[in-house]
Amino acid sequence: MKRFSVVIPIYKVEKYLRQCIDSVLAQTITDYEIILVDDGSPDNCGKICDEYAEKYENVYAYHKENGGLSDSRNFGTLKATGEYILYLDSDDYYGNNDLFLEMEKVIKEKNPTAIAFPMTSFSAETGEVYKKNNHIYDVEHLNNLPYLKEKLEYLIQNNQLMISACGYAFKREFITENELFFEKGLLGEDIERSMRLFLNEFELWFLNVPAYFARRGRVGSITSTIGEKNVKDLYYTVSKHSQ
Repeated sequence: MKRFSVVIPIYKVEKYLRQCIDSVLAQTITDYEIILVDDGSPDNCGKICDEYAEKYENVYAYHKENGGLSDSRNFGTLKATGEYILYLDSDDYYGNNDLFLEMEKVIKEKNPTAIAFPMTSFSAETGEVYKKNNHIYDVEHLNNLPYLKEKLEYLIQNNQLMISACGYAFKREFITENELFFEKGLLGEDIERSMRLFLNEFELWFLNVPAYFARRGRVGSITSTIGEKNVKDLYYTVSKHSQ
């Protein structure tokens, strides 16, 4: 069994896909597998996935009918075999080759349920980093707080609570045993899942390794498209968990 499984849901991102996959393959430790989930992409993404799967023995390519981001993440989660699972969006990438190495050090010493690491957002058009949306964790303070509730309160008070699933590595069995999958059909699925996720008590450790680089404002991406369904899904999420 590998230490890490990286699940990459893929749809109409052939321009960015190689950078995404290569950023995982560039990690300084190799105890990982990459799960490529081609969500019925109509471009050349499927061929690129097969190319990597044929070349690397720890890369697996799966092709399925289009079902959306949540469905692809869930599919990849069930295919994964690693001890810890990470989600990497296919138009994003890891910008630090030592991310897995630093997580490995934490796992050997602390064996936490989950590890959080910073995300850096940047403009898809200009490459400019959105500094106001990025942060560095106060790891000395956060990692010394004994309970998850205290850590969440601190993060919320300092506007640092990470909602995106991509900013965490979780023990895969914790996700599957507690059925912490993504609800299909929602825009903003990370919000709904986070509300269920943080109802559990688990050990969360923080790393100050700014490794995840998130491309924002890409034409056609989910995060760049705000419409009536976004509003309705957010209302549904809040209503569902306020009952």
